[in-house]
Amino acid sequence: MTKNNFKAAILFWLIVDGFLALVMGFAMWDHYGASFWPVIAVTILIIDIVIMIALLCYVGFTRLRFRRANAIYKERGICDDYITAFKNSVKTPTNFQLISLVNSYTCLERFAEAEQTLNSMPGEALLHGRDKAWYYKSYICLYLNTGRYKQACDIFDSVRDYLESFFSGEGYLGAAYFDDAALCLALRRDFQGADHYRALAETAVASY
Repeated sequence: MTKNNFKAAILFWLIVDGFLALVMGFAMWDHYGASFWPVIAVTILIIDIVIMIALLCYVGFTRLRFRRANAIYKERGICDDYITAFKNSVKTPTNFQLISLVNSYTCLERFAEAEQTLNSMPGEALLHGRDKAWYYKSYICLYLNTGRYKQACDIFDSVRDYLESFFSGEGYLGAAYFDDAALCLALRRDFQGADHYRALAETAVASY
């Protein structure tokens, strides 16, 4: 679990528990007074356990659904068969699954399909959190790999601080972005900045 995933899980837990405490507390205060708060705490704990079980079931189901794709990836890495198995595993992919598909296309130099998939997504205004950060990163990577350096650097310049903050919490997964960022700055002839991102990439790899 990355730092970003951990923070998102904690935030979700706090929001759910806070909402339940407020709703149940206000609903029952008139009848039971402060003495009912221990019962509310136990009820929230039970609900948290149910949510945790549901999440574990979801993760297990997802792994089962992608077992063929994961087996191919473990054996051969990203390849055409992996992409086919990945696409067959889900009928209506989430935004993040589409981004994963884009990155696989880009890795195999299937750039037209990568761009078509990115263009089919809702767009930055309708994306949030992890999806939005990886969406920007995928466009930067695609443009760098297809020689559209100005477009890549323009995106990088507009969201540089946001992406650095996000990918610093992605552990070793952030290395790919930091490499792209270093290239963007080298293209801008900002070699000191490029060295900064190369160092971040090395730190991210070392965390694996």
